[in-house]
Amino acid sequence: MVETVLFTLILIINNGGGDGKTTWSEILMALARFAGRSVAVLDVDPGLRGFSTRNGPSSADRLEWSGEFDDHRELPDWLNEVKAQDIAVVDTGANLLSAGQEVSGRLQEIAAHVHAQGGRLIIQAVTSPNKAGSGASVKDLYEQFGSTMEFAVIRNQRDGSELFGKEIDQLPVPKVTVPYVPPGLQAYRLRRALPLDQIILNPEPGFAMASALMAAQLGQIAKSAHVRSIVGDGVRETLQPLMKDLQHFEGTSAKTLMAISDTGLLASRGLCSNLASFSKLDPAQLEVFIPAAQALHAALKKSDQLRDPTSN
Repeated sequence: MVETVLFTLILIINNGGGDGKTTWSEILMALARFAGRSVAVLDVDPGLRGFSTRNGPSSADRLEWSGEFDDHRELPDWLNEVKAQDIAVVDTGANLLSAGQEVSGRLQEIAAHVHAQGGRLIIQAVTSPNKAGSGASVKDLYEQFGSTMEFAVIRNQRDGSELFGKEIDQLPVPKVTVPYVPPGLQAYRLRRALPLDQIILNPEPGFAMASALMAAQLGQIAKSAHVRSIVGDGVRETLQPLMKDLQHFEGTSAKTLMAISDTGLLASRGLCSNLASFSKLDPAQLEVFIPAAQALHAALKKSDQLRDPTSN
């Protein structure tokens, strides 16, 4: 059955910095592309240009912002330009909402324009754990826009703690969780200024498993009903062949770039195998137990050195 494609504009918003708006924007673009959707991104962060810096200068259109939309085009004009796309993602910067009523009125104008064109507009508020005020900020956004616009919360597991504000759990909206990305995998992703889907499809030599881990994380996100309502159901089928060499391995503790390399990940897998074999040995059989213990110690030391070069 052919899926119906409805033009969808997504505003990625939170007034704070460092919550993961750009991270989510690039994930959403990658998911759309893997699903065979066409997607355009608007970078509305004149200070950092995080999306364009991370994904390459041609990955997004840019709109200037200095208290008001002061690009040579009005946002509705930009929307008309991208209506040929299935999805348009607007990656906003920090403090975008500090202008108060001017921004609120402009967002309402954008919503009316999209709806008049028969499209769908979604506000996705990004939040991260252990960050003071992040949950309250998302709640304020919901109270401001949730009654007139489609609203969802993106929970970015930046530190893996899952300690989001209680305000988030209480909101009656779809919630999508972005898995924790270990430092080694973050370092690998940032080595090349390319869109995320290209990093996954074209891994660097020696980092095929790192790209496969990224594909696996996107596959988890793609299970969300909210995400499927935007990009469709084809993502996981596309990603599955990219994960064929992963088996059941996870690299969630990889702290360094070397630890997330194929060499580092295989060393960790070897350690797990040695541990499983060692646990089955009889300590009374010293002629077998002692060499196995020595081999396990060597494997453990090698794995530790790859994960953390400062370890002894």
